[in-house]
Amino acid sequence: MKNFQPIYIPVAEKDLPEKYVKKFELSSLIIVPIYVPEEGKIIGGVVLDQGPGNHFTVDTSLYPALMKFGQSSGELLSKFIQAEIKQPNLSEKSSVTLSPRETEIIKLLADGASTAEAALKLYLSAFTVRDYISNIMKRLNAQNRTEVAVKAIRMG
Repeated sequence: MKNFQPIYIPVAEKDLPEKYVKKFELSSLIIVPIYVPEEGKIIGGVVLDQGPGNHFTVDTSLYPALMKFGQSSGELLSKFIQAEIKQPNLSEKSSVTLSPRETEIIKLLADGASTAEAALKLYLSAFTVRDYISNIMKRLNAQNRTEVAVKAIRMG
């Protein structure tokens, strides 16, 4: 199991190709690795900057959140990539139909919302959202919230 640290580039013109620095008016930025810790492998990255010509200042307390983002994104994308490689199971797609409310909840889960955050956005109690999540997990035969999101993506 391996964690990858975000990379802070305080002076973009010093460390990046000139054409990109000029094109995007980069001053400084952070590169957040998207990785799968179990495989110890980076599968992508996210570049963060403050907009044209603005300097990006970094507090080291931001690093754990960025690492968690990179890990969570990597785990989700890895499962999605592996699902795309396999032949789609057509019976799985047609066997489960989700209500509009269930679809809203899954979208919020995929965006990283907690049960409480989803409840606030949907004007429901946290208990109701929890019940929806439990029912969705049973219907999709999913072990956790991440697997719910992955299966929902595969279902379209």
